[in-house]
Amino acid sequence: MALPMLSSLKYAVMPDWGNILTPSKFIGGLLLVLQLLPSGSSCQTVVGVHEIKANHPAFEQEHATTFQLVEAEVNEKRIFRLDVQSVICADHQCKVVPVSLFWDALGKYVKYELVPGDYLEKGEGVPFTEDDYQTLQTILLDENSPYGDLTYHEVTHDQVIGEGQVDGISGATTILLANGQTVIGATWSCFTLWHWANGDVVGEVRRITGARATVSALRQLLDSGNQAKQHYALSELNRREQYDPELVESVLRLSAHAQGELLSLSLSFLEGLDPGQYLMAMVQLYDTERSGLRQEVLKSLLRAKSKPGEGTVVRLIGLLPENPAFQEVDYLLRLIEQAKVASEAVSRELVPLLKANDFLLSRRVYYFLSREENSAGIRVALDGFYALHKDNI
Repeated sequence: MALPMLSSLKYAVMPDWGNILTPSKFIGGLLLVLQLLPSGSSCQTVVGVHEIKANHPAFEQEHATTFQLVEAEVNEKRIFRLDVQSVICADHQCKVVPVSLFWDALGKYVKYELVPGDYLEKGEGVPFTEDDYQTLQTILLDENSPYGDLTYHEVTHDQVIGEGQVDGISGATTILLANGQTVIGATWSCFTLWHWANGDVVGEVRRITGARATVSALRQLLDSGNQAKQHYALSELNRREQYDPELVESVLRLSAHAQGELLSLSLSFLEGLDPGQYLMAMVQLYDTERSGLRQEVLKSLLRAKSKPGEGTVVRLIGLLPENPAFQEVDYLLRLIEQAKVASEAVSRELVPLLKANDFLLSRRVYYFLSREENSAGIRVALDGFYALHKDNI
């Protein structure tokens, strides 16, 4: 099989190979070297060709198509390459240029290359400038590019321009993007290549790499401090549903300071533990000064099948800070109701919250306790709260 040259264009941003996963550390065993790439560098070797299925918004019937994904080694780092067309042209009127796209072992887009002598065009056959090529690379690197939200219809029927550009075309809806978010006159190429760089191929690369990852390798990724590697490892662990004790410890360490999607993936993994292990993990994570983490733990407990018993709930209430957030207490009371663990012991732990600085919070606790059967001492506390705030209850 003949493979295109991999000579680097001067405008294509070269990857930081030091941050791409080293196969010898990540993938066990040696892979057969199939073919040297006909490139200026002798350290680029093909180690496999994978048949994958990938979809693209520009495919008319949205059916996945089979492609050959080339796996190669560059300076002892694993990369993946797919050869695509610069545009998917339904009417056969546009200039189509072959483009090679590259991803690292974790499915992160790295760069693109053209066959030497080829060039990309904007409207009316105008060649890309040096700045256009650099802008395209910036767009493809941006996983949150507006091109991810634009539809096939918008790109083919409307006009996409950047700030500072003059709309000289009448009769079309104008979609305005910020400077650097599009190559003016090359909307279709930007849309086509962005969805290749950030679409189905990413998942295919991760699937191929993940199939070789050992437990030890995944632990190293979790403990690496690199969010991209941690995100990959958590996604793979959630897919595998593998709960090695050392992996669980690594996920707990990560969860203690993770935020956003990393935290969501961590909690999703922990929710797959055995009920006893899961509840212990949640109590451990709840013992923190991070209000946001405590609230995420409570939301996890609310959606999980495993519900805490009375003792665990009493422990959670005892870990509340001096001035907890209303939302946190609300989640906790909902959990008590959902788990059906309301009791005298639970009520006693909640009574001090009647004196909280946040009146909305204390009133929420008052309403909750008022619905329960309480001892004389707790009723005295409720009566005192009512007498003090009866005009606002």
